[in-house]
Amino acid sequence: MHDFRPFQKAAYLAAGYSPTTEPAAEAAASRLLRKVKPILERVRELQAQALARLDPKLDISRERIGRRLDMASRMAEDERDVGNIVSSELGLAKVFGLAKHDDSYALPTIPMPNPPVILAGCYCSLCGG
Repeated sequence: MHDFRPFQKAAYLAAGYSPTTEPAAEAAASRLLRKVKPILERVRELQAQALARLDPKLDISRERIGRRLDMASRMAEDERDVGNIVSSELGLAKVFGLAKHDDSYALPTIPMPNPPVILAGCYCSLCGG
């Protein structure tokens, strides 16, 4: 086992303490080292608090999301990536309430001829009639 007392005493003296004797320096250094664990725990706690203050808050505002989707759409357009353009634009529409979430979209009704009439016309043109 190593004898760390000389290092303890050197650290004690380097910290600026001025003991009256060498044994007093060794004893005082040993007492201080017993206080290290609670001090380290407190330092770690303060570091975690400081880190938490530095972390940016999560911004989920419509403005930020809209800016990011717009940026994604522009990047997709620069790359001529149609799928991602559509995806980004649909995301923008949803964020700003332009996309409907129900079945209210109705395709326009275009009058179509009766399917048997179309088939009969095709048959007649094929047969020369």
